[in-house]
Amino acid sequence: MDKKETRQFVAKIISEASRFLLESADTLWRIIGALTTQHGMAGRIGGLPSSGTDAMDNQTAASDLGGPCADGRVARFEQLLEIEPQRGHGLPQPVADMIWSRRLLPVITRNDDAPSPFGNVAPIRGAGDMSITYAACPPGTGPSLHTHRRTFETFTVLSGRFEFTLGDNGDSAVTLNPFDVLSVPPGVARAFRNVSDKEGLLQVIITGGQHDVNDIFFPARTAKEIASHGEQYLAYFQSKGLFFDI
Repeated sequence: MDKKETRQFVAKIISEASRFLLESADTLWRIIGALTTQHGMAGRIGGLPSSGTDAMDNQTAASDLGGPCADGRVARFEQLLEIEPQRGHGLPQPVADMIWSRRLLPVITRNDDAPSPFGNVAPIRGAGDMSITYAACPPGTGPSLHTHRRTFETFTVLSGRFEFTLGDNGDSAVTLNPFDVLSVPPGVARAFRNVSDKEGLLQVIITGGQHDVNDIFFPARTAKEIASHGEQYLAYFQSKGLFFDI
């Protein structure tokens, strides 16, 4: 190998080594950025990225509390509010349990004028066509069969154990354990019940279509059962925008 070839060979080694070092440094910064975000330190250490991606726009970035998510983009579980119809409703609890999980805690709702079945108490508004709600159910409770006619409803068990019944007559059943997921397509009737011995919690995600008060329907037999406790209770649910196939 003459001097010219030697110089070319050394230059190639230096070039490859430099490229490797730059890629390694970039990878290292990504790892550090992801770890600091995970532990709530993003934005506190100068020069660190706020996440493991190169950049996130202002609508989706999540840095520290002083960042773009400081106003209306953070939901604290302990600060979530029940939907308005569940507060001070005066209904017999068994009647209320036919329609709702014991506590429905909206996290994200649509940011439009459509009348939401979850009201306007969600701390985050506007995340595309998605809504997220937590559903808390004491043992043995959960809403009766109902249908979302235009939207997908996807359930993730966060705690407890839930039995889901599916179909117009609830002829199909599946039981979910923590972190199991069930996604129910539009038009399929569903009901669920906490079958564990402690309060259970579901994450409920609704996507696709216009999710408003016109989306949810309960069968005629549910209306009849509610009315058997008192016609005023059925009238109450109807006044809150719920529909019954009667």
